[in-house]
Amino acid sequence: MKFDLNGVLKEEIKLIEPFRLFRFIGSFREKIYTVQTEVSWELKGKSGYIDFFGNIYEFSPDFQEYKKAYTFPVQFYFDRSAWFGQAFLEFAIKDFENLFVVHTSEYKIVRFNLKSKKIDEVITRKFERVKRPKIKKKPGFLYGPDREYYQDIQKLLIFGDNLWAITSEKNENNEWLIDVYDRDGKYVDSFFLCFPDDIEPKRYQNIQIFAWKNFLYSVDQDEEGYYSIAKYSIVD
Repeated sequence: MKFDLNGVLKEEIKLIEPFRLFRFIGSFREKIYTVQTEVSWELKGKSGYIDFFGNIYEFSPDFQEYKKAYTFPVQFYFDRSAWFGQAFLEFAIKDFENLFVVHTSEYKIVRFNLKSKKIDEVITRKFERVKRPKIKKKPGFLYGPDREYYQDIQKLLIFGDNLWAITSEKNENNEWLIDVYDRDGKYVDSFFLCFPDDIEPKRYQNIQIFAWKNFLYSVDQDEEGYYSIAKYSIVD
C-alpha cells in the first residue's frame, strides 16, 4: 500500500505468490529489493542440520516482475516438520552499493553490492563467544539441539556514515559491545553502550531499532506486554 506523506492512499498492489511475506531492504533506481527466507518442503520426515535460503529479490515497481539477486545460507535444525534456527539473517543498507549482511552464528559480516550483485568484502575478527543458558525443556514439545552460544552479531545499524555491529558481549556494567566500521567495511572503533534492560541479545532480531543523527529509536515492551516507541539520546 502506497501513501503520500499526508496519509492518503495512492495505490494498492497485490503481491504474487510466493511473496506474501518478506523483509524490505530498499528501493533504488526504480527497483525494489527484499529478503525472503525459504526452505525446501522436500525435507518432510527428515532431520538434521540444513541451510534455509535467505534470498535477495529484485522487483519491478508493480511487484509483477522479479529475479533472484543472491542467496545467503542460514543454518537451521530440521526435525519432523519443525525447524529451529541455529542462526538468523540480519542486514543493514547503507546505499545502493553497500548492503551489510549477517547470516551465520559466528562473527562474519558480508558487504554485498546490490548494483553488481557480488560480495565486495567479508568482515570478520576473533571474538570470544558468549554462552547461552540451558533451556528448560517441557515434556511433549519438540526442541532442537541445545545452542551453546548466542549469535556473535545480534544487530546491524547504520549510524551516520558508519556501520554499528551490536555483538552479544557485555561488560561488568551491563553494557553491550558495539564494533564500528566505515562504509567500506574497515574497522574504526569499539565501544560499550547501555541499552534498555528489556532488550536482550536473543530478542534483537525481533525488535525494531533505528539510529538517526544523535538518537536511537526502539520499540520496547514492558512487563505487562504493552509496547511503546522510545527515543534515546546518544550523548557521546
